[in-house]
Amino acid sequence: MDKKEKLDFLLEQVISKEWDKLHPAFFDGFASKVRLCMDKGDFIRAAIINRKISTKAFDGVEFQDEKIRYYNQVVRYRLHEKDYLGVSKCYHAILHTPSVEAVEEKWIEALKYCVLFLALSSFGEESSDFIHRLLTTEKRLEELTSFRLLLKELSSSELVDWMGTEGKVTDMMALLPLFKQGLESYVSVLKTRILEHNIRVFSECYKALSLQRMAGLLGVDAQVGQALSDFCHCMVALHAYSY
Repeated sequence: MDKKEKLDFLLEQVISKEWDKLHPAFFDGFASKVRLCMDKGDFIRAAIINRKISTKAFDGVEFQDEKIRYYNQVVRYRLHEKDYLGVSKCYHAILHTPSVEAVEEKWIEALKYCVLFLALSSFGEESSDFIHRLLTTEKRLEELTSFRLLLKELSSSELVDWMGTEGKVTDMMALLPLFKQGLESYVSVLKTRILEHNIRVFSECYKALSLQRMAGLLGVDAQVGQALSDFCHCMVALHAYSY
């Protein structure tokens, strides 16, 4: 069995099973039940099989189709885990596949997914670095103005107006197949991410602002604003201490 046949065999094991059926009872005692999980075709089994494939195996141009199939399966697993940063990375890998780069429709879709799932990702050093890298190195973002603007807003020290952003982002997501199911949930997650961004901006740049004014700008009541402010101050202090 040559390299290509082996990749096809492993990928077929992942995609031929019933992805929609989970078996929570099998998750306990993971080590002793791996074989049973694999036989039942749940996400645990798929994750195990995916780990058998090194991404270095896709370096050759002859393995482009296998690479795309692989990352599409990882996307399904990452979505199940709500690992949006992982999903974004998958689409970034798909984006930089020659067969995708050669077709405008394909690279545009991959780049849109990459940006939107990155925007949905929890704040952290890794996601922040990824945003900065996309903005500075991905020249094709210039052709997707709204998507580039979203990343710029999330990486800035300025407040993001959710009321003005919600409709635009909802429209952006609604045009992409993956977001059509659970669109409201994805929009809600992004709202939370923008609220978190605004809280960080307040904590770092608006120390003299009254709590009442801050709560009004955030669109929350004073009690919620106080709790969020306290939490964010703690996170900023912890981040500073870690360095």
